Order: sequence, then C-alpha cells, then structure tokens
Amino acid sequence: VTAMLLDPPPEVGLFVGLAQLPGLETPFCQTLSIVVQAHVETGPPTDDDRRGYQALRRAHMAQGLLLLDVVITDGDTVRSLAIGCDPDPVWFDEFDPGAVDAA
Repeated sequence: VTAMLLDPPPEVGLFVGLAQLPGLETPFCQTLSIVVQAHVETGPPTDDDRRGYQALRRAHMAQGLLLLDVVITDGDTVRSLAIGCDPDPVWFDEFDPGAVDAA
C-alpha cells in the first residue's frame, strides 16, 4: 500500500471521494511525495534538493518504509528526485506485470 503526500496540501474539496477497496486497512509501507511549486527548474537537482531527498530517504529507512520518489511539479513540468539523486532508484527495478495478476 502506497501513501501519497501532496505538498502544499490541496484546497478543501479537491478530492471528491475515497474508494473502499480491500487492503486499505493495511498500513502503508511506501510513500510517494508530490511537491507543487510555482516553477520547476530543468536539469540536475540542486545540492539542497539532493540533501533534502537523501535526508527524507534516511528518515523513511529508519521507519522501515520505502520512499518511492519526491516528484516536483508546477503542473506543466515534472522532475523526479529519485531518478536525479538516487544511484539506484526503485523505478529501474525489474517488474513482472504477471506477478500482480497472480496475487
């Protein structure tokens, strides 16, 4: 189960519903943080972005959680700090779509 965090929080009324699916009562084990900024710089992450990403990743690991990514967006441009900062990002792990169907 993945927790998705939105920074800054959305205005009230943005989410109109919540699906009641089996397994939602299970605690989450990984997070995806979405950060909305006025402008997203292109190119490699800044030193501040790298330090912040690594600190957040260490905090997740200390709690037994997996930080999937910190995605920065302005609505038009999206930047993945996992791909830019992590030498071994989870996005490049092998994935077998058939394993999901079997579960």
